[in-house]
Amino acid sequence: MKRLFIGVLSMMMALFFVACGGGGGSGSSSDGSGSVSLYMTDAPFLGENVKEVNITITGIEYRADGAWRSVDNFHETMVNLLDLREGKRVKLADFDVPTGQYTEIRFKLRAPEKGKPIGGNPGCFLVYEDGTTQPLFVPSGGQSGYKAKGDFVIVDNNASVEVTADFDIQRSIVKAGNSGIFILKPVIHIVVNELSGRIEGSITNIADFGPYLAVFAYRDGSYDSDETIAAADGVRFPNAVAGADVNMTSGSFVLPFLAEGTYDLVIVKYTEEGNYSHIVGIYEDVAVRKAEITHVEIDTGELTPAVGTGTLSLSLTDAPFLGDNVKGVYIRIVDILYHHNGEWVSAPDFNGTASINLLELQNGRSVHLCDIVMPAGHYTQIRFKLEPTEGHGRVKHNPGCYILFDDNTTQDLFVPGGAQSGYKAVGEFNITADSKVEVTADFNVHKSIVKAGRSGKYLLKPTIRLVVNELSGEINGTVLDVGDFNASKEALVVFAYKENTYESNDTIPDENGTRFGGSIGSGDVNMTSGAYTISYLAEGVYDLAVVKYVAGNFSEMLGLVEGIAVKKAEVTRADINTSFLIRP
Repeated sequence: MKRLFIGVLSMMMALFFVACGGGGGSGSSSDGSGSVSLYMTDAPFLGENVKEVNITITGIEYRADGAWRSVDNFHETMVNLLDLREGKRVKLADFDVPTGQYTEIRFKLRAPEKGKPIGGNPGCFLVYEDGTTQPLFVPSGGQSGYKAKGDFVIVDNNASVEVTADFDIQRSIVKAGNSGIFILKPVIHIVVNELSGRIEGSITNIADFGPYLAVFAYRDGSYDSDETIAAADGVRFPNAVAGADVNMTSGSFVLPFLAEGTYDLVIVKYTEEGNYSHIVGIYEDVAVRKAEITHVEIDTGELTPAVGTGTLSLSLTDAPFLGDNVKGVYIRIVDILYHHNGEWVSAPDFNGTASINLLELQNGRSVHLCDIVMPAGHYTQIRFKLEPTEGHGRVKHNPGCYILFDDNTTQDLFVPGGAQSGYKAVGEFNITADSKVEVTADFNVHKSIVKAGRSGKYLLKPTIRLVVNELSGEINGTVLDVGDFNASKEALVVFAYKENTYESNDTIPDENGTRFGGSIGSGDVNMTSGAYTISYLAEGVYDLAVVKYVAGNFSEMLGLVEGIAVKKAEVTRADINTSFLIRP
């Protein structure tokens, strides 16, 4: 199976360069026209076994006098973006435009759209080393096109300007959940060639940092440690204005198309699988001048790594549990571990918990577990050890993990390996020296409890994700027509999916008996008021799947609400009328 590591590097943010003069807005005048030479380049791409990322451009447009105008005589062109790295570029067109200031150009692409037949030539696609291909789906890219943002001016009649469209492939390709589908959402910015400079550098003492190093350029003093945390679309280092792969033989790298100014260079290590590892160090105060090359030599031995300790403030929450006549799902945590320098370290400040009823921790409620002092650095997981229910073939008289039913009978929850190695909670957070970060572990008991065939045993196989509180948002709303449902028999649940990742087969139980396994979070609907809440969602766009249950059992998928934007530290309101849901 081929794997594509999207979001390993994110290179460039939208920059604004002015060819002549200043001012805001866009438009043109009737004083004459000048010419534009348009080129395309690309930022680096780290992908396993990928040798081509092809896009087919069918048209180019510019905005003048309030309307989009097509570039005449442009012929359909296919470009392999992986050929356009380290400052390489290709000319797309020469065309005349009225005098004036311009802030964007639009590219139209020929590519398949999700849910429609692909055809013999998809237009936009990946090519792997073995020659097989993977289509890149483009939502509406053939109709409305994709905008390239920037700023250039045709100052007077017969003036000319060369501009380059930087197609940031790292932030432009999104993998749609577990569907195997790749979606193309281009991030493109425009650079005026004569106003940009470049950095050419070399890094020594890199033998211990193989197989991959990357260099990110940040405006002076703008780098923040939270840049290492992946956003909802997998992108890291989103505020870097440029990025480059390091040649691991020579140590060389190139950062082209930089505006004049001072930059800090962040050197980053990646694993053999192409995943982010850690920050090697920062090389500060590199001056760049227009139309010039700045040379730098960096010794990794002279870079200062992060030092000191900070505090992890850890809480626990839960997504809803869908079960008939269940009023409690209890766990007891006996140890918490974090991974540092290749080893699992037991948190010295944690002394265990009393039994926690996960069903009391829904709809945004949480319980604080502990504050843990730990070394400064980047973390991707912690582990919870639970008090075992089963040991040496016998059931404990007082099990630490169990289910409580409405009639006050109980059912033991068996914990395979959870008392020895512990259960991983996966997510990303940074510990910064002398500071505290608040993180919540979402236990999601809905996905975590498995009934072992006909044995009558319930197994606990937790699915736990870590969320940085200040980087998460919330969706809440009301199902307006909840009165149309029989509250004594029927229940509604709203599942949150990352945009375009819901698949119809999510209604089918997986090998563990779990439905809607691709969802990120969920909220029970109050069958009296219609209110629901989905908390601890990373910033991004979500689709909501509204599902009906009868007597605790799945009944039907009612439909989707699409395109709900979540921003960090904010609450997004999304009211729902089930009569107007989109049927997948």
